[in-house]
Formats: sequence, C-alpha cells, structure tokens
Amino acid sequence: MSELYRLFHAEKANYPVVLLCRVLKVARSSYCAWREGEAARRARQAADDALAHEITVVHIASRHTYGVPRIHAELRRLGRRVNRKRVARVMRERGIRGVTRRRRRSLTRPDVKAKPAPDLIGRDFHAERPGTRLVGDITCLPTAEGWLYLACWLDLATREVVGYAMADHHRADLVVDALDMAHGRGQLEPGCVIHSDRGSEYTSAQFRTRIRELKLRQSCGRTGSCFDNAAAESFWALLKEEIGTRAWPDRATARAEVFSFVETFYNRRRLRKHRTFGYLTPAERGSGINTPSQHNDHVSAITGKLQILVELADVDSPRVWRQLLVPSAIHLDRLHSVIQDAMGWQDCHMHAFTIDSVQYGRPDGELGFRDERTATLATLLEPGAHFVYTYDFGDSWEHLITVEQFETASAGLHYPHCVDGTGAYPPEDCGGAPGYSDLKAILANPTHEEHHAMLAWLGLRSAREFTPDRFTPDEANARLLRLTAP
Repeated sequence: MSELYRLFHAEKANYPVVLLCRVLKVARSSYCAWREGEAARRARQAADDALAHEITVVHIASRHTYGVPRIHAELRRLGRRVNRKRVARVMRERGIRGVTRRRRRSLTRPDVKAKPAPDLIGRDFHAERPGTRLVGDITCLPTAEGWLYLACWLDLATREVVGYAMADHHRADLVVDALDMAHGRGQLEPGCVIHSDRGSEYTSAQFRTRIRELKLRQSCGRTGSCFDNAAAESFWALLKEEIGTRAWPDRATARAEVFSFVETFYNRRRLRKHRTFGYLTPAERGSGINTPSQHNDHVSAITGKLQILVELADVDSPRVWRQLLVPSAIHLDRLHSVIQDAMGWQDCHMHAFTIDSVQYGRPDGELGFRDERTATLATLLEPGAHFVYTYDFGDSWEHLITVEQFETASAGLHYPHCVDGTGAYPPEDCGGAPGYSDLKAILANPTHEEHHAMLAWLGLRSAREFTPDRFTPDEANARLLRLTAP
C-alpha cells in the first residue's frame, strides 16, 4: 500500500485526493494516516541507519564473524540498549551475517599398542578455576607448501588458549611444545588434568614423561568419539570458520594469521556466553571479571584503543594539544576526567561534549544535556570524526577533538595514556582564549600598568617564571595513572 500512497502524494497536485481514492478504491483516511506518519517513518529509518552503522563497526571488529547474539551482546556492553529482534531485522535487511561452521577432518591415529589413560573429564567440560582442567587436540591447515599442523590447549575455566604450537609435522614434539607453553603461561596447578583423544602423539612415551615431570594428570577420551573431546573440537570448528581463510600461500602466512587470531582476537576480544554472567571474553573470565558492571573500563582495554587529538581552540604561541590513547569503549563522563588530567585543568567548572549538534554532559533538566554516563565514544564516532569539548561555560575553553585511528591495545601499557603534546594549560579564570592572549602580552611587557598585578594573581615573582610552553607527557601520565588505579 505504501507505493499506492506515494502515487497519491505525487499526483495530488494534478488530481484531487478524493478522486484518486475513489478511483483506486482506497479509504481517504488511510492515506491521511500514512501521510501523517511520514515523519515518524523517516525518524525510524534514520535510527535504523545509525544502528546499522554501529552493527557494521562491531561486525568488522569481530573479523566479520559475529551473528545476532554476539552483536547484540557487544552493543549492550558498549552502552547501547537495543532489542535483539531489532538487531536481527537490521542485519537481515542489510545482509550482515555471521559465519557458519564447516565439516571437520579427523587427524586422530590411535596407537593400538599403547595403554590409554583413564577419562577424568567424563564430558564435563567445566572447571571452577583456571589452571585445573585443560583439553587439547591437533588440527591441520592447508597451505600451498603442504599442511601446517596446529596443537593447542584450552583452559576449561576460561576457554582461553593457554598453549599452542605449529609445525610441518604432528609428531609428539608438537603437543609437548604446546604443553610447555601452557605450563609457562597458564599457571597450572599441581595435578591439573590434561585431557585429549587417544592419538598416538598423546599416548607416546615422550608426552607421558613430560606430563609426569610437570606433575600433571593425563586423561584420554574413547577412540572414535569426538564427543569425549567436544570442547577442543568446537574450538577447531570456530577457528577454521572465523579466521576467514580457507587456504594460505605458505606456512609462514598461516602461522602469522593463527597467531593474530588467537592472541589479538580470540583470547582478548571474542565474546563467549557464560552460563551465569552472560557474554565475556576468555581474558575477562581469567582475570576475575564476572559482572556486567566491571566491563565498561576493562573490556575496552582488552578489545582496543582509540587515538585522539585534543587541541585547545584559538590558543597559539605555543599551541596547547595532547595526543591520547583511550579505551575504545570509554564513556564520555570518563573521557571528561581524562581530558581534565591530560590538560591539567582543576575540574572546578561545568562542561559539555558537542557531537553532531547533540550536547552530552551531566544530567540537567534545565540545560537539556544527554547523559554522558550512557554514551560511549566508539559507538558515537569513527576514525576521522571531530567533536568539541567545552570546559567552563563562563570563560569557554573549547577543545577540538579528532578521533585519529583505532588500534589494538598493547600489553603492559595502561590506558588512558598520553603519547605527546605541547604547551602548559592556561590559568582557568583568565577569560578564555582571548583573555589568555592578553595575559601573555601583559606579562611580556614589564611597563604595562597591570604587569605586577598579574604576577601577584599568578603567584609569580617575575615574568621569567611564567612558562606557557612547559609540558611533558610524563606529567600528564602521572595524573592519568590515577584513573587506572584500582
């Protein structure tokens, strides 16, 4: 019917609406209702387009692997409250899809002479704490140079890949190397159960000797039953589908992509549904983050960071700017604190963010700000975008902010972090950028009638103590470090 109503709307200048309705046997009230709802439909379409943009960003960040459940969970983690069915509809209309699993190829070759270890798992693929139960398996990846064999060990408490190894063979050395890595980084407890299938690599004397040396316990499932090692088999299906490549030109390229998938995506960013706490990443489960209220600060440090440039508007000689790395899921109220500490402000006045003509700040019925506590930077903006942060509405210190790029977070570096910058922050109550320019001119002229009054106001003995170009990133990071402290 919408096409018919659009015809009426286009032809009403040539024919009376009453005549068109009578000829085409349509109730005039229906046309009027459609016309009155046009504004609402456009608003809904604009909202769907904005949501589609957010979904696309999350989908790309997931390496084009997330379907509706994980897209919906990630949006909620980023502060975007939206119905799951609406997410499904928007993805369906725009052809955004997750990936599906493909058929597996078994590598298990049992040693009929070896006596297998007992099954200590019994298809119970859960653990109360990390380092108590591991499952492992071997798979092969096709390359133009031949097969690349990959062995891994997953911690059942977190589903994190704690150990893995790759080689052009699948002898016992491969699984032993992976086990050594798991023991080194997985903090395995004495007596930790090491579960696998009955492949000859796992029943070899070399592997069993290494397990005894590390004071671990071996467990084996039954021959020909993939369900006895379902957790490891499920990971292989996931990796081969979500890594996005069916075949590689050489083993070195395959190694690099597997490393990137495991270390930068699966362990740190990929969401998996927890039975009690909802969607979490393996790194979060292993670090003791178990409640949604703990996600906002920690998840963005795991998933990635945004590089932003903050520059004080209309201030020069010298320019005052800071280049910052902030968590990608940072909320605007926390970004306010970051800018305050990076610039050196005292946070004594009101502030607001202006993004696409919409103002965000502390909730205030009179000013009509949107709540900055519910808005996250990554969902509002993309690399290359600009927005304004205004501090002290009286003096009006405006900061021009540019989102420069999205990057993967680096281990061992706290966020937020100041990378570079120049210029000391001005005195807050000097009258904004114009007043600051006048202040510098007065201090540079000892004969000015207000010269000594300005020195007294600043608490300086001479103009030489006024250093507007003094700034080091270390000073800013010392203040920013307080934001990352527990």
